[in-house]
Amino acid sequence: MDRIEQNIQKEGLNPPSEANPPPRERSNLDEIVSELFKERLAALFSKTIRTIHDVDEVFSKAVLRTLIEGEMTLESYLSKIRPCKPAKIDPHACQKWIESHKESFKQIAEKLIEKMRCISFEEFRYQLKKSVEDFNHYLSEQSDRSYIIVIPGGFEKSSFWVTAQAKNFLKFPPEEVFMLDDPEFIKKIKGSTAKNCVMFDDGAYSGTQMTTLYIPKVSGWNKMIHLIIPYIAKSAEEKFNKIEEENAVRLASHQEMKAFSSYLTEEERDLLIREGHEQFRCEGVDPVITFFDHKMGDSFSMVQSIESGQTLYPSEISVPFVETIFPPYKYLT
Repeated sequence: MDRIEQNIQKEGLNPPSEANPPPRERSNLDEIVSELFKERLAALFSKTIRTIHDVDEVFSKAVLRTLIEGEMTLESYLSKIRPCKPAKIDPHACQKWIESHKESFKQIAEKLIEKMRCISFEEFRYQLKKSVEDFNHYLSEQSDRSYIIVIPGGFEKSSFWVTAQAKNFLKFPPEEVFMLDDPEFIKKIKGSTAKNCVMFDDGAYSGTQMTTLYIPKVSGWNKMIHLIIPYIAKSAEEKFNKIEEENAVRLASHQEMKAFSSYLTEEERDLLIREGHEQFRCEGVDPVITFFDHKMGDSFSMVQSIESGQTLYPSEISVPFVETIFPPYKYLT
């Protein structure tokens, strides 16, 4: 049991707090928002502003406009975002889950428990900061530092939440913040003269959504596309590398999320394909065993047994060993 408990400990950077202090919380947010109501957009989006305070103001104003057009005010949105709680993994249930497998699968089950990785909120923010700093460095070397932020999802999507986290680390202010699902998005991006376009997300598993739905909508407007995604699976990175050859796309620095298959022998992989869940037989899908304090991957991107507690093959047995994770940005309305 000690080994199981050690194996499920969260891995990662865990940087010293003194070396990497958390970003300063803005206690005067209410005053900033109140002041933003009184300011004119022309002054707010002036290209001459270049301080970190201006980054916060530009983003807050853009989100404020978006939310006014939607169903929430910025104040109500911020008040409904819940704190991110640490994921809870039960070591006793982990052992029971392993033992629930038939003999031929027990070693594979042990490997999943041993190698699965939960990324804490603190580690996620640290890696996000590093990814944003990579983008900051790129911009600092350009003569034209203009950029827009495009948010692929709505208020209850991780991309919106991650963008809100990332704004604390941006060195230069964006010219605008656009929602991809805005009916006037094409008109707005067409009218933008910014040379760079940035999209944020927490993790890329297969990369299918980004490469088939999002990038095609923002490409072709004479802009370098920057993907700031702190954690990326190999299968997604391969898709991004391929699309880089066809479009002006740049990946910020990131960490790899390893696929479960990378820890298995050839015989174990063959067994999963023959007798395991259908997700192990889907072409182009190589599920990972990494999840976050703030969310689980979907049933195709991540080994579904981690969330469901089911055995690695179809059966009636279910032994949940990770407490249900409720993303802090969902169920706000």
